Amino acid sequence: MTCENMRGKPGFALFEVILVILLLGVFAYMALPRLGIPGNKTAVTSASRLVADLRFARSLAITTGKGHSLRLLPDGVGPYNQYEIKDNLNQPVGDIRDIPANVTCTVTVTNAFNFNYLGECNSGSIDTITLVDGSETSRVIVIDLTGRAYY
Repeated sequence: MTCENMRGKPGFALFEVILVILLLGVFAYMALPRLGIPGNKTAVTSASRLVADLRFARSLAITTGKGHSLRLLPDGVGPYNQYEIKDNLNQPVGDIRDIPANVTCTVTVTNAFNFNYLGECNSGSIDTITLVDGSETSRVIVIDLTGRAYY
């Protein structure tokens, strides 16, 4: 649809131009994550989510006064592809969380992070969870004495 400008020549209305630009922006916003363009930080995002869930399990242990744990679950005999949080009665807290299929997850010491009522974790060492997505690597560090997790 065209309209005539003040001089009587055909052209586009400002509304039409803005609408087309807006639609192109929406399509680009939806399409770019699906294209797998470098810069898609899957390992970093997975590490951030894992740290948040480790902190959540520790927080539950402290606030309830009862142990809680986060356990990484292997894909058969391969690397870990899921994890879950459980309470002191070994009952699941929430759903099993998936680690994206393109992210390889390995652990240095143990795949179970057990937090006591003080927020301490396991037996006094430092555990490292390594998440790799192609050339991108992200590490989650869990300090067992304090239960602090960061990446």
